[in-house]
Amino acid sequence: MKLRQSLEGKFALLACLLAAVAALCVALFTHLLGSWIGGLFSGYLMHHFGEVQGRPLLVWWCFSGFGVLISFLLWIYDRVVKPSAAANAG
Repeated sequence: MKLRQSLEGKFALLACLLAAVAALCVALFTHLLGSWIGGLFSGYLMHHFGEVQGRPLLVWWCFSGFGVLISFLLWIYDRVVKPSAAANAG
């Protein structure tokens, strides 16, 4: 009986470690993907507005507008999606 409890504890520890490694892989992959997309997007904006048009101030306006848009979308998510998910869970 002690052996079985010992093995169950070890398997639970192994399952927790595997879940942590999987979560770390997901976090690293999404960070990699976001950095790659952000690099492409910012490179395109810098080339188009900075080098082709010679108006680098527009790059700042684009990024500021993008930040405001994302903030607004996250606010909507907190008000609409998040409460309905909590109501379904409880």
